[in-house]
Amino acid sequence: MKDLMIDLETMGSSYGAVITQIGACYFDRYTGEIGEKFLVNISMEDSVTEGFFIEPGAVKFWFDQKHRTFLKEPLFPLRTALEQYREFSKKAEFIWSHATFDFSMLLATCFKLNIKVVNHYFKTKDIRTLVELAGT
Repeated sequence: MKDLMIDLETMGSSYGAVITQIGACYFDRYTGEIGEKFLVNISMEDSVTEGFFIEPGAVKFWFDQKHRTFLKEPLFPLRTALEQYREFSKKAEFIWSHATFDFSMLLATCFKLNIKVVNHYFKTKDIRTLVELAGT
């Protein structure tokens, strides 16, 4: 499988907000079959130390969510989590996400930390556009 879906959980909607979780899975876009999965929870404390911030509105939002999973152990340092994601995503031909948020937030975080990005912008596919065109 060469298509990879990513999803971030964050403590804000602005570039520079703390990323608390990176989730991803390979999938077959023609059959819907799900392949190898990736999930890493990130230490908020480490991210703040790295210069990222927490937006108060996001804290309020997450307090109201019953099924938040990003606080579960183990919590990895941000750089470690990004390196693990980079390794996992190396074989991806296309990266699917909410292209105006998840992928661009991940890219901005890597750039800020001077971490080489494996998944270049030309690999991105926007799931929002696809859903709109499909009428679902």
